[in-house]
Amino acid sequence: MSSSEIFAADTEAGRKGDDPMNTTHLVSVKSCQLPEAVERYIEASNSHHVKSIVSCFSENAVVHDEGEEFNGQDQIEGWVSKTITNYNFTFNPIKMKRNDTLSTIEIEVSGTFDGSPITLDYHFTFKNNKIASLRIG
Repeated sequence: MSSSEIFAADTEAGRKGDDPMNTTHLVSVKSCQLPEAVERYIEASNSHHVKSIVSCFSENAVVHDEGEEFNGQDQIEGWVSKTITNYNFTFNPIKMKRNDTLSTIEIEVSGTFDGSPITLDYHFTFKNNKIASLRIG
């Protein structure tokens, strides 16, 4: 299915009542530009540059990953460092679904873990061009 077909199918689903605001759109990442904060996050993550990754988050951001919650940049920095050490991951964004308040990016994650690569949904909200919340899974 092409990205235009995906977009058209999703727009039609919104008209049928699945999205009462008719504002949700699903597109191939190759056919659109990711939100700037997500682009920075993916680039910094693939470089494993902890400080650059953390700088993508707002001061009071929240991350939900693997059943844990990390609040604020200090806890997020610890989560990032641990995740890089444990998984040596790289990200390949595949497609994006977004509405007025939430961007969900489907990302292929490769690394040193069983089942690699896997595809996970990264659910982002933003504040002042920074990531305000991230829920993985």
